[in-house]
Amino acid sequence: MKYFNRLDRFLGRLPRWAIITVAALILLVVGAIDYITGEEIGLSIFYVLPVMLMAWYLGRTAGIIMSITAAGAWYIADTAAGHVYSNAAIPVWNTVVRLGFFLLTGLFMSILKHVLGLEQDLARTDSLTGAVNSRYFYELAGVELARAKRYGHTFSIAYMDLDNFKEVNDVYGHSAGDELLCFIAATVRDNVRVSDVMARLGGDEFALLLPETKDGDAGKVVEKLCSLIKEGMPQYRFPVTLSVGLITYIALPDSVEDMIREVDDLMYSVKKGSKNAIKHAIIEDDTDRWRMILDQPAQGSCGREA
Repeated sequence: MKYFNRLDRFLGRLPRWAIITVAALILLVVGAIDYITGEEIGLSIFYVLPVMLMAWYLGRTAGIIMSITAAGAWYIADTAAGHVYSNAAIPVWNTVVRLGFFLLTGLFMSILKHVLGLEQDLARTDSLTGAVNSRYFYELAGVELARAKRYGHTFSIAYMDLDNFKEVNDVYGHSAGDELLCFIAATVRDNVRVSDVMARLGGDEFALLLPETKDGDAGKVVEKLCSLIKEGMPQYRFPVTLSVGLITYIALPDSVEDMIREVDDLMYSVKKGSKNAIKHAIIEDDTDRWRMILDQPAQGSCGREA
């Protein structure tokens, strides 16, 4: 299973033309062997390999095209090998039957790939907001941490908690609370880079991982998000603001757990104080872990604090 997964990852990284080339070569080799061995050795099952390959990696249409090609290749190899039938319609019938088998196999492979993809997405995302869930976030954060250690990159992480969210659920109902969570997630997701990772870690808490982002850029991103959320909040008539902890790592943490704990503690220091603000820290070295960025508090939601 381990080697199959490695092969799957390798083939999955190949460009479209490479997959087509590999499938064509397999079909060519199988057809040549079938012609050489003649009717004594049956190789029909091997014609399905390029069909499976095309349908799995390139989709249903590619699988159909390869099914037709594979059935035609089998017919040519069988005819060229001199296989004699009692009726001229028999090889045509056999070709149609094999085509049907190839088409069903390709269809099955494309559906299976789609279903597995949906299952994987469900296992990685929060069903309500569509954000990455906590388990997958830890996995992605671990990958980014390892990459940052290897290449010496700086990255930032924000931890966001909604102020007064319980009041929304109590007064307006849980459906209103769910709508608000979806609004927050959509606002963040639509205003960050593709490489940034937004996750719902539970309840009304969100995290945002910003790879290769220094302190100034990270601060601007988070302040922009807070501003956009504030602007959109009146349509919900909810008394909700954000408490945000933001850390830019120059000296990298030992683990993802340490990173989450540090940014969570920073966020809770906002929560226990004025709320409705951002605290932003830079961690520059292991001896002096914290250096707060000092800015004037901004007006309105999510003003930055020391």
